[in-house]
Amino acid sequence: MVRLQNTALVLFLAFFTLVAGTVPVYFDATLRFASHLILLAIVAGWLAVLVVRRRSFPRTPIDLPLWLFLGAMALSTVFSVNRRVSLELLAVNLLYALLFYVVVDFVRTEGAMSRLIRATLAVSSLVIGLALTEVVGWYLGLFPSLGFEQGWPQIGGLQLVPPVFRRTWLVMSVPNTLGAYLVLVIPLGLGVAGALPLRGRRVLTGVWMVLSSVVLFFTFSRGAWLGFAASLPVLALPIYRRGVLGWLRVLFGIRRSELQRPPEGLNNSVLSYAYAGASRRGGRLCPPKGRAGGQSRPPLRRAGGSIPSRVAIVSVLLLGLSVLLVVLVARPTAQLLSGRGSEEARMILYRNALQMASERPVLGYGLGTFGQVNLGRVSGTRLQDAVHGHAHNAYLNNLAEMGALGTLALLWLLVALARGAWTAVRRAGDARSRALAIAAAAGLVGSAVQDLFETPLDQPALLLTTMILVAVLLEIPRRWAPERIEPGQAVLCTRLGRCLVPAALVGWGAIAAALLYVGWANLVYAQGVSAALRSDWDRAKQLIARAVEMDPTLLVYRFELAYAEAQSSMASGDRDGLNRAARDFADALAQDGNYAANYVNLAMVNESGGRSADAIAAMQSAIKLDDVNALYYLNLGLLYEQGGQQDAAVDSYSRAIIRDLSLLRQSFWRTSPERRVLLPRILEKVKAEVSPAVVTAATQTLPLDYGEITVAVARAIALSAGGQPDLALPILDQLIARRSESARLWMERARVYLILGALDKAEKDLRVALFIDPGPLTHYYLGELARLRGDRASARREFSRFVLAHAVPTGYSTLIYRRGGILEPYLPGLVQFTLNDDLVEPVLGIARFHDEIGQPQRAAEIYARLLEYDPELEVAREALARTATSY
Repeated sequence: MVRLQNTALVLFLAFFTLVAGTVPVYFDATLRFASHLILLAIVAGWLAVLVVRRRSFPRTPIDLPLWLFLGAMALSTVFSVNRRVSLELLAVNLLYALLFYVVVDFVRTEGAMSRLIRATLAVSSLVIGLALTEVVGWYLGLFPSLGFEQGWPQIGGLQLVPPVFRRTWLVMSVPNTLGAYLVLVIPLGLGVAGALPLRGRRVLTGVWMVLSSVVLFFTFSRGAWLGFAASLPVLALPIYRRGVLGWLRVLFGIRRSELQRPPEGLNNSVLSYAYAGASRRGGRLCPPKGRAGGQSRPPLRRAGGSIPSRVAIVSVLLLGLSVLLVVLVARPTAQLLSGRGSEEARMILYRNALQMASERPVLGYGLGTFGQVNLGRVSGTRLQDAVHGHAHNAYLNNLAEMGALGTLALLWLLVALARGAWTAVRRAGDARSRALAIAAAAGLVGSAVQDLFETPLDQPALLLTTMILVAVLLEIPRRWAPERIEPGQAVLCTRLGRCLVPAALVGWGAIAAALLYVGWANLVYAQGVSAALRSDWDRAKQLIARAVEMDPTLLVYRFELAYAEAQSSMASGDRDGLNRAARDFADALAQDGNYAANYVNLAMVNESGGRSADAIAAMQSAIKLDDVNALYYLNLGLLYEQGGQQDAAVDSYSRAIIRDLSLLRQSFWRTSPERRVLLPRILEKVKAEVSPAVVTAATQTLPLDYGEITVAVARAIALSAGGQPDLALPILDQLIARRSESARLWMERARVYLILGALDKAEKDLRVALFIDPGPLTHYYLGELARLRGDRASARREFSRFVLAHAVPTGYSTLIYRRGGILEPYLPGLVQFTLNDDLVEPVLGIARFHDEIGQPQRAAEIYARLLEYDPELEVAREALARTATSY
């Protein structure tokens, strides 16, 4: 029975860590519904046990601040700017609050603490093992199932610095989430290493800790690094017992000590049992609750004493050194990963959070509304497309959403936790329990510091791990030194605890009804989104309309319904449907008008319905929200041009080019005689704002950087396209010898090999290019390689990856409303340059592939889209004429 319980505990933690504990639970409706159902069942079973056994509700030292914090959430929800979003998030938080008391009550049962620690470390070991597999697969190419067919040695040898730093993320979907999880569990592992009685087990745990630190490094999460650095001074607290050298001797088993000799009355420790399992050396699962008569074993000497100065000095030095190392390493690492750090975006988010707090200082804008409100404040910052659902600072995010009341409640809760941690360290009756308390406190301190740069606790995996550490921390002083309670007070507490059980049952019923009903509507909506991704717009419209009927106040359903209605009506030419879509967009925008793409879609619907003035007004509203988006100005100019407003068109076109000079190289300017006439006026206005030399350079085919490498690549491409690939090959060989970390060079040489018919050499170069930079063009040429070999299934798969890589996903539905959404945010009719001159050849190749496999209609659609991009593309025109006669 015990083994079955341990297995169930590990499976539960693994499910909510690896499957339903991270970002996928936001947009996977089935996964979310299943996770909520499991949690509701666990809480319901626990409440039933309390009722049947007439047990009282468990009490903890943090009850009052926790309940006040939940009360502040409820008040913030009542006055929220989006009550629907806040209500759902409040229900989820209340469910996790009940789950916290389930964990607290579980830890208080005999043997549960050690089983919980063992299960947590087992799941964390699984996480670390999978993450290490990803790291090794990336740098050594040993696991083709992960897509890393080539490794670092195959690219150029171990003498090279790794060509590309990759953030480890596959295990928990987001690198920062993985880093936050490790910040919580690594100190726990270190505490176990210092408390195990056998040297071999300590060494094994030390190896685990080193490997987990390696994974933490490869997350490249600067917030996690700083959080781990902040936990080190807390972990240094055992030094005050015996100094640095003495503590190291104990850690590595050089000298026997009290860590290897439990106090009288104890057969072993919690942590020892966690690794001893069911062996005879395991002994007791946890420290005794106290001797007869309510007396507990007195704590060891100096357990409650003050911290000597050397501990404070060592802690401060460790913290300072750790922070210095993080600061020195974090910035260059961010530059290596993305060209620059995210400091600018974070500063904007911090500023907006403070502005929101100043506007609604008491109760804030409402639980879960930061992302929605922030979207209306990021014009001119390029953050409309990079949607942020939180402020990247848990405390500022809390201040913006819950105001001063929520912030004060949160601070009180943190102070209560800190006091509980200090009490646990002081009252722990033996060194092992003290090591466990220090380790749990260190993990919580690290998480609190990381919250200055992230908002990680909105992930179920991190919430659950935090609950476990808090429950363990609060249980240690209760077991070693329970507080004496007078008989009258005991009766009062028991009655109060029993009164809380019916209240919890009522709350559970309300939470279950809300979450299950909302989850069912989300399942229907998800089916509609799946139909939309299959381009079955009529079916999508029906299903999303049902979701709107079930949950009419969730605005993302209304936006997606309007989108599906517009897609279906545009395909069929239904004017009434276009009018309905326009009304749906307008009604939803009246309640949430913070996302520019929704106004753009309204403009496209109005334009398709013949309402040019309304289309122009909607596009102008989009520009107010995102005035740095060149495509919005370009399409506004097109609307002006079609309406005969040439001066306004010239002004909008020039503003678009000023924001993106690469637009000058597009075929868009040659697609109509009127636009050709306007182009000199447009360039004149552009040159008044931008240097004429820069404008002239931007009109050329090559990029602005005419370096030696660029010119050599261009020459090789020209030779290859001109029928002389054998002359291009030596040029590319020399370039690769000098710049073996460039994915483009490997891909260009693979193109030459394809022309020459050297398919094996082409495949090797394409795999190297895919390893260095998994770009879409590489997938196209892998598909072309498969086509030449006659492998149509592989060709279709690679071509699909090429096409999907150019889809523009939106984080609006996922991060603002925590729902999956249709990938493409814009309706047809918007001029988008997702296709450029470099992609014409691949798109032509995919069209020819569809023609070869007997899909002439699909090929004709692709040729038609190419002609929209460049009406002078004769190859596409001739192919379209040929395929049009085939069906």
